[in-house]
Amino acid sequence: MRVSLSDPLCALREASALWLMFFTVLFVQLTCADEPLTNNSINPSLEAGNTSSSTDFQKPFETLSKALNAKDYSTLEPYLTNDLSVGSFSGATAVVVLKQVVGNYPRHINSFVITTVQNGQNDTARVTAIFKCSDGSRQYNFLITNAGLFKQINIVRSRPAFSPLHIRGPFEAMLPFQVKDNLLFIRGTVNGITGLLFVDSGSDNMTVNRSCFTVKDQPKSGILSLDFNGAQVTAGTLHVKDCNLGSIRMIGFDVPIEDLSKLEEALGLKLLGIIGYDQLSLFEIKFNFKSQELTFYRLSDNGSRMFPYKGSWPDPEK
Repeated sequence: MRVSLSDPLCALREASALWLMFFTVLFVQLTCADEPLTNNSINPSLEAGNTSSSTDFQKPFETLSKALNAKDYSTLEPYLTNDLSVGSFSGATAVVVLKQVVGNYPRHINSFVITTVQNGQNDTARVTAIFKCSDGSRQYNFLITNAGLFKQINIVRSRPAFSPLHIRGPFEAMLPFQVKDNLLFIRGTVNGITGLLFVDSGSDNMTVNRSCFTVKDQPKSGILSLDFNGAQVTAGTLHVKDCNLGSIRMIGFDVPIEDLSKLEEALGLKLLGIIGYDQLSLFEIKFNFKSQELTFYRLSDNGSRMFPYKGSWPDPEK
């Protein structure tokens, strides 16, 4: 997020320690590529048209495909090196991440194509493969030993724990804001409930106010966090199906749900919640204090504005 804001929140943070938390939840997001699927075979297999060296790695890739389809990590384990890395994760964390991915892989792999094999260092090869799945094709990169063991599996990429899974709306959107005591507030809607959101770029994530949601909306389990004094506490989470900020719609993420009554008392306002860095960092934000408007610009992976075409972001539900 490109934004310059003073941080006049120290007194409020002391008054309300609930929203100063460092969350230790690990989320992984599967990489995606949208390509029409034409192959509808039941069992994953190596397609024709590959280089001769690609057949040397057919067995491990068949095993990986079948493990993902069956959600069975044990069948894949013999094909992993002891120093496996998964995406940006290594060591024991890589194993935990891979188990999560295998157990929750959301699509069926029909076939795969090994497109590139390049010799690497220490008897390894860098392999690129396209997995043709039930909802499209995905291209993944791997590092594999000449013995056919996966040393690096790049089928996941990390994302912030409370970052939205999808975004819809225009590439450029304007949203009015209000100021009180040099603090900024915007109007938003979370799961159909509308109210004021405190804009805090110094907060790691969005937090919603427990009083705004009915019992059935609130979670039965929580996440581990640290309170203001450094003690471990369990904070509940709420799954956000939709978060609307004007014409911007953020879809599919979990946020902490807390009692924000002390913060409301300090501010003299009724709050829906706090919107933090994990959401704000998805945009370049321009502040116009004369008109009291924010302009949100969607950012690409390299941090520059996105100008692919005029119109709205693709609808992930179609």
